[in-house]
Amino acid sequence: MNFLNMLKWNKLEGNSLVSEWETSPCDLLVTPKSPRLEYKVFYNGVSGKSNEFFSNEGSIIPKNSSFSLEVKFTDSDQPPTVSDLRELGFFLEDYEARQLVDVWDAPIGSFSLTPYLRGLKIAKIIKENMKAVSPFGEYGHQSMTVIKNGKGYTTYTANNITMKEYDENTFSRLAVYDIQNPENAKFFTVAKKGENGNITIDGVSSLVSIVDDGEKLVTNCYGFVGGKITEFRRIFDTEKEEFDELTPCNIIKDGKKYPFTNESVAKLFGAEYGLTKIEIEMGVGPYIKYEDEWYTWLYTGSKRFAGILFKTRDFLNFEFVMIPKEARGTKCEIISALFGGFMYVAFRRDYEMQRLEVVKYDIKTLKPLDSIVLKDTAMRPYFYEYGGELYLIHSPHSRHYTSIVKLSTARRLKMSHSVVSIENLHLCTPCPIVYNGEIYLTFSARHGSYSQIFISHFSPEMPYTEEKINQAFLEFIEK
Repeated sequence: MNFLNMLKWNKLEGNSLVSEWETSPCDLLVTPKSPRLEYKVFYNGVSGKSNEFFSNEGSIIPKNSSFSLEVKFTDSDQPPTVSDLRELGFFLEDYEARQLVDVWDAPIGSFSLTPYLRGLKIAKIIKENMKAVSPFGEYGHQSMTVIKNGKGYTTYTANNITMKEYDENTFSRLAVYDIQNPENAKFFTVAKKGENGNITIDGVSSLVSIVDDGEKLVTNCYGFVGGKITEFRRIFDTEKEEFDELTPCNIIKDGKKYPFTNESVAKLFGAEYGLTKIEIEMGVGPYIKYEDEWYTWLYTGSKRFAGILFKTRDFLNFEFVMIPKEARGTKCEIISALFGGFMYVAFRRDYEMQRLEVVKYDIKTLKPLDSIVLKDTAMRPYFYEYGGELYLIHSPHSRHYTSIVKLSTARRLKMSHSVVSIENLHLCTPCPIVYNGEIYLTFSARHGSYSQIFISHFSPEMPYTEEKINQAFLEFIEK
């Protein structure tokens, strides 16, 4: 049944056709069908994700919600008619009547047993394969890793004097090693206090990225120059095993070029977004590549907003793309993945909020299509893809408890129950890399007052299927 017929469409606004307010008798699925149609949904008078444009993607109107629809053409300035909507297949239908099977629901008995037992098995494998990358007795944190031809390239924050995450002794480091024998790692300084080739800096902080550009490995880090936080690029030659010069980066906005500093960020975006200053945290996060450009997020460390999306071709000049509303009130990490032609972004909120929001974007238009929220997260999240599925790894409750979650990405963004729950194993800020059919993780693990970088790996094939655990549970209760 198409509930489109229950709506009254006697209101026009500009080039849009707008319905009068109605109450949904059940959960309603909105499906535009034709790419010529673009729409907004308003319900319960609440603005937010419900009033964003959706194009070729269904959205759900909750049961008993007061709602209104606004529809327009993507290829015409004239408003559509109700006849146009019917002819182009604009559907408003009973979501329950579709009888969709939620394959992400765990079978009876395995809601907690399945991820827990898988976690026990995977934790055992991780411990057995766990090897140190950074030197014993040196603080190491916030790793990012690339694996090429059996070699690991891991960037991280280091401190071998005071063992702290940030002070004047902190520096950015690159470890190069055989992933099977990381104890023979070679270490290269990305940036440190003092002279760095042609540049003298006053110190660095905790975020240093690395990306494989096909022909070269590129690192981005930030340091202090004359009291300003400045973003730098440094390219690593894997054959010669040496860095080029440390080079300051630039921001490009409205066709103009500015130094990539906290001062420029506050000046360019502060008035519109309420940013008055940037304190210690500022750094470029992991990259995703779309067509010929690389996209990355700037973390500002501001409670007002943290996420500025940039794109670049050379990792030196960063063109401003957007600051989404989801980034407001976000102080911590932002991680992206490109999957199925869409960009998925995990916004980790301020420490006190312990919240993680995952938003699905149309990568072409950068319009948000759907979102979900994890109410409990205590650590930088990370995406990885395996077997045609998208996974998210993060730590709920505390950093001693790690969860792997599988995302449903078909039409409506949904999240499964945790498919793996790893307890009593400290995997701080794990960076997953799929290599030779295995999931490799670099992470920092605590040793008293400091942390050290480790690498491990496990098979992504989930031990203990839900069906086996469900059957075992049923046999147990029948006894």
